[in-house]
Amino acid sequence: MIDLGYFRDVDFSLLNISQALLNVAAFAIWLLLPFYLERVGRLSNEVAGIVLAISPIGVAIAGPIAGRLADKANARRIAIAGAAAISLGTFLMGSAVGGLVMMAVAAVLQGLGLGLYQVAYLDIATATLPAADRGVAGSLVMMTRTLGIVIGATVLTLVFQRFSADAAAGGADATSAFVSGFDSAFRFAAAISAVVVVAAVMRGWMREAPVVPAKAGTHTPQQE
Repeated sequence: MIDLGYFRDVDFSLLNISQALLNVAAFAIWLLLPFYLERVGRLSNEVAGIVLAISPIGVAIAGPIAGRLADKANARRIAIAGAAAISLGTFLMGSAVGGLVMMAVAAVLQGLGLGLYQVAYLDIATATLPAADRGVAGSLVMMTRTLGIVIGATVLTLVFQRFSADAAAGGADATSAFVSGFDSAFRFAAAISAVVVVAAVMRGWMREAPVVPAKAGTHTPQQE
């Protein structure tokens, strides 16, 4: 489907790895928030459904915005902004400060960030690959997204269980132990997203730099 030689480009590899990592972080909402809303928030199914819908609404809003921005701004900067929004959103979700209102704000940030990054990701990937290979760019989006979700389901569950068990062993009741695991999992997700931001900034993604189509297995200007 794709020549693996393209992944010799550090920035192209970082782009794809970051997509997977950000989806690890973003999956925390789908994995853990429904249980929080039921066990801690004690919300009705209807209200809980509305809260869960906020994040994908954010993704839908961010898509067209990112598409317009990509025509005028450096897509790599948009990607960094998206990753930063995911990091902030997941951190606020784990902090649980402000209750349901803060969770709604956190979900919006997370959704907006994911939408921004995905559009920037596709824009950069299609611009990087030669025209003959651009048909696989959409497949890369789905592959890295799915990879992130699968890894997230496992890793986030382990983090949640570990910190919940530690809290319970320390004498916390069931609800407090659950919240401890919930907060820890979201802070872990925020840290993953923050690592993506730092790595992208260190690679110079904030600088104006054209994305040059690559040739498989060759050194490209992006590696400078």
